[in-house]
Amino acid sequence: MNFEEAFASYERVRHRLPSTKSNKSYTNLPNLDALVEHMDVFLLDAFGVLNIGDTAIKGVPERIAGLQKAGKRVMVVSNAAGFPHAMLMQKYKTLGYNFAPEDVITSRKAILHALHNSSPIEMGSYGNRDFGAWRYRVI
Repeated sequence: MNFEEAFASYERVRHRLPSTKSNKSYTNLPNLDALVEHMDVFLLDAFGVLNIGDTAIKGVPERIAGLQKAGKRVMVVSNAAGFPHAMLMQKYKTLGYNFAPEDVITSRKAILHALHNSSPIEMGSYGNRDFGAWRYRVI
């Protein structure tokens, strides 16, 4: 699906989506470079933006490196709950990205942070041991 097809699909369901209250106009830009002088931080999704599976999207590692070289903070927000943080960091490094560990935020990392900072509770989570399955208990 190309951009025009994706946008047409969005337009077909627009009536079912929440309306916006913004009166601002929007401009199509050729790429992220057009935003560099206006932004300090870029928040990017991972899958489909940085990579598809174990393959970096062509040209994206270089574009991200350019943003970082320009002094911009590039953060990844991802729902990669199945991957321990260290494994995900190694994956991005292998794909050609150079993210600081604190700049990769996942749903897994967020929930572990919340559990660590919560009042004592008892709960469990089960999964594949190879991906850091654990039983967590705080008393």
